[in-house]
Amino acid sequence: MTPKELSEIMERLERYYKSFYSGADKKEVFAAWYDMFRGDDPAEVKRAVIAYICTNTYAPTVAGIKGIMAENRMAGQMTEIEAWARIREAINKANGRYEAAEAFTALPPILQKLVYEPKRLREWRVCSDDTLEGVIASNVQRSYRELAKREAVWYAIPEQLQAEQSWRVDAPAHQPELPEPQKSISEIVEQADAHAAKHGMTMTAELQAKHADRVDAFLTPMTKDEKRIVEKREEKRGERFLK
Repeated sequence: MTPKELSEIMERLERYYKSFYSGADKKEVFAAWYDMFRGDDPAEVKRAVIAYICTNTYAPTVAGIKGIMAENRMAGQMTEIEAWARIREAINKANGRYEAAEAFTALPPILQKLVYEPKRLREWRVCSDDTLEGVIASNVQRSYRELAKREAVWYAIPEQLQAEQSWRVDAPAHQPELPEPQKSISEIVEQADAHAAKHGMTMTAELQAKHADRVDAFLTPMTKDEKRIVEKREEKRGERFLK
């Protein structure tokens, strides 16, 4: 917000509230208000001022206007049910590490703050539907309600102080690194075929060759030496049995 934009807003307040300045120095009041509103969207401030004028008899304070701005921001947020629906959708997509990280990244920052990390989506995915739609859904919605209030207040405080707040919610709590996506079965087979092709045969031909070698080894008659080894082995088995 520029000084000119704030000046127009304060002139409007003075027209509706004759005691707006209450004998204070106008330049000092303006400087104090500008310090609090300079980082805000002028359109949001104007909406809050109009709403205040329409519903309050006494002149506003900074807190009065900021409070309406916070309420307006809360009204524009998703509901608790909508927030859980978005998280539930992310849970359904969290089949593996890569899918969980991808689904987590797609969530709005406030929901990322709530979930905290992709690993939690995978943990929730293995829970029963009763547990998900019961205890977990209830806890998530309650936590979202509190976090949404904090977010509205965070945006209400001056821009220069926002970075100092440890509970800031303008960024996710944990930025995951997307792991390499797992290869599909078809990709694995294609890679194996390419490897086998270097040796002059396809994967199917290679398996058939190995199978043929096993069949040939089974059908080929034993040599005399092999028969003698087998006979001796059977004799020893018989001796152990008779003992």
